[in-house]
Order: sequence, then C-alpha cells, then structure tokens
Amino acid sequence: MKTAKRTLKNALLYLFLVWSGSQTVLGQEVYSIDSFDLERDIGAWYNAQMGSAGSSLKIVGTFMPISTAFRTSSPFYPSLNWVASDLSYRGQVFKNVELIYDVHKDILFIKHPQRLTPLKIHQEQVDWFNIDGHYFKRVEGQNGFYEVLYEGTSLKLLKKSTKRLVIKKDPFYSNQERYFVVMNGETNRVNKRSSFEKLFPSRKREIKQYVKENLRSVFRKDMDASMLQLTQLCDGHFFP
Repeated sequence: MKTAKRTLKNALLYLFLVWSGSQTVLGQEVYSIDSFDLERDIGAWYNAQMGSAGSSLKIVGTFMPISTAFRTSSPFYPSLNWVASDLSYRGQVFKNVELIYDVHKDILFIKHPQRLTPLKIHQEQVDWFNIDGHYFKRVEGQNGFYEVLYEGTSLKLLKKSTKRLVIKKDPFYSNQERYFVVMNGETNRVNKRSSFEKLFPSRKREIKQYVKENLRSVFRKDMDASMLQLTQLCDGHFFP
C-alpha cells in the first residue's frame, strides 16, 4: 500500500513539474514530496512548495527552435554558446541567467533550467540584458533590441545588428550594422561624418576638423569607435 501511494505521489509530482516547467523559467526549482499526503489538501502542499515563488515574478515563454548555424557563419551574438548574463525582466533583475541572442531572428532565448533547451521569453517584457560585456535594451518606438554604445547627458548612441540569411550552395549570414543617435527624443540614423554635420549644421567645421585630425585612418575600420568618439564630441561640446 505504501509503495502504491509512493508511486502515485511520484506520478503527481512529475505532472506538477511538467506543468510548472512549461510555465516557470526562473524561480524555485527543487520540490519535495516528503510532506505530500494524498489524504490531505493537495493545494496546501502546492502552496508550501511554491512558497514566495508562487507570488514573485516569473519569466515565462514558449519553446521555439533557434536559427541554424553554418560552418563559416553564426546567427548568434556573440557565439553559439550559452553565456551567463544579467537580465532585467519587467523591472526585476536576474543574475547569471544563461542567454543566447539570435540576431537573425532578433530574439533573446534563455536556457530552461530543467529541460536545458532554448526558451523564447516574452520579448516585450525584457527591459535590457548584458551579454559578454555588451548592453542591449529595447528602444521605445523601435522593434527588437539595440546595443547601447553610449549614454551621455544629451545624446545616446545605439547600434542595431542584423544577420540576413543568404541562400547559396554554401549558405551564410550577411552582417549589417546600423548606428543611431537619440537626441531630444528622436532617433537619427548616422553612418558617416556628414550625418553628424546634419544634426549639428552650425558645428560642421568643428566636426570636419575633428575627423581629419583623429579619425581619418580608422573611420571605416572601426565604426564602433568612430561613431562613439563623434557622439562624445557632440555631447560634450555642442550643448550648453
């Protein structure tokens, strides 16, 4: 009789874990059946097992396949490997969450703590994530995630990375990076010196001189650094 009850308890616990595993990603993960009595209130056992996790914020989502990686190119940032990172979800920060950012689909996945498979969380609920030392966040009025390269007093520099699948005999992903300066609540595309000159027409001569003296040899070789320096110049000198 005891064996039968133990078997039934294990079966019910399994069903509970399957359900909770499909609903909860971050939260309490270890459950005990020692206090589970079939002749008592099962709901009381459930509440005791969930504890504070039953009322705290949980990250939920759906299972979804990630993009295919090829021998010569990857659709992920920074690589195909899971990276322990920080994540802000609905205003709550989670530490050391294993993430992978599928740039091709522009979707952030986390590793399910029990099934160890990619889980697409609710993207609109993600405030920001920090992966491999790079800070990404959602931008109001824009789709997907943007890397924040600079946040100053008056200007913000964002980078949007995309990976387009090119179907050939040997498929590969084509990378594209676009840069944006946020000023006075407006998002402006920047990709060269003249982009900044249009934003600050009265400072055209200063911008041209700065690029000539500091960025001429590296402007196209290191776009991140070039866009960053120009944004810092404008933010630091062109505002009262």
